[in-house]
Amino acid sequence: MRRGHFKLIDFDLSLHSSQKESRPVKLNAAAILREGARVQRVEDEEERRLANLEAGEKNGSEFTRWQEEMKQKKAIEKLADTQRKHLVRLALKSSQYLY
Repeated sequence: MRRGHFKLIDFDLSLHSSQKESRPVKLNAAAILREGARVQRVEDEEERRLANLEAGEKNGSEFTRWQEEMKQKKAIEKLADTQRKHLVRLALKSSQYLY
């Protein structure tokens, strides 16, 4: 082969027939018990959460909403304070020219 000339290699990237077929995973007894325990734990947590909500406990979304309202209120107050300070400076500057 001469320098600068390369032979193109054609790779067959298609899957083999054994890889195309999806085979179900066979679970052993321990895996089945773990999955059952996980499902039971999730159901118990959901049941506890619903019981707490029924008893009057507030959920996290209410706190998040309140937190956002407080952030907006502080931002509005900060903007108003900045504008007030700016107007005071302008008033003082214009009063200097009067004397």
